[in-house]
Parts: sequence; C-alpha cells; structure tokens
Amino acid sequence: MAYIDDCITGTMQLLEAPAEALTQRTYNVHACAFSPAELAREICDQHSNDFAIDYVPDFRQSIADTWPRTMADLAARNDWGWNPVFGTSDIVRTMLDKLEPVYKPASIAQPSLGASEVPSAAVGH
Repeated sequence: MAYIDDCITGTMQLLEAPAEALTQRTYNVHACAFSPAELAREICDQHSNDFAIDYVPDFRQSIADTWPRTMADLAARNDWGWNPVFGTSDIVRTMLDKLEPVYKPASIAQPSLGASEVPSAAVGH
C-alpha cells in the first residue's frame, strides 16, 4: 500500500534521478501494509473507540493470499532515494479529515447563507 502523494513523489524522484544512478529498468515501491483489523484499530485510536467493522472475505481473498505482504523496494531506496512519508496512521488521519465534512451531522453544519444574507464584502463591493 502506498498513499497517492507518496506515489506521485516517488514517480517524480525516479524521473528526475540521474540515469547513472539507476541500476535497473523497473522498481518496486512500498510504504505500508495493514490488515482490515489493523486498519480498524487505527480508526478506533484516531476517531472512535466504538468503531466496528464486519467483513467476510470472498473468493478474492484466495487471490490476495498469493501476493507478497510487502514489496522489495531496496533498489528504489538506494538508487533514487525512495522514502515514503505516509504510513498507516497518516493514511487514516487523512481519510478521516476528508470524510469529516461529508459525514458531519447536519445539526453542527454551518447554515448556508441566502442571497440576501451574503455580506457585501463577499459580493465585491
């Protein structure tokens, strides 16, 4: 797993790396790995102790079980400085920050202003 910002940064680092520093043509990058239970624990730690998750693996789990738990990215780290910034707790924090405005209870949401209530400074006077 890698957060998109890390993926973009890593791609830019690879593109900008001097050709003589690169020892291979393709690279793996890895940032973090977590199970659904580990993700739920992190959500509980950051958001709510009563968060619960129910999941039942389906046929895709047998496919995922054949994948490696982590990607060997030592060449990327050595050749062009790959070093992810976002770990599991950072990804959860970002996810919760982005979801909060969407799922904020209506009772605490700010009321929208009608056209007649818009302050004159906002209209450009």
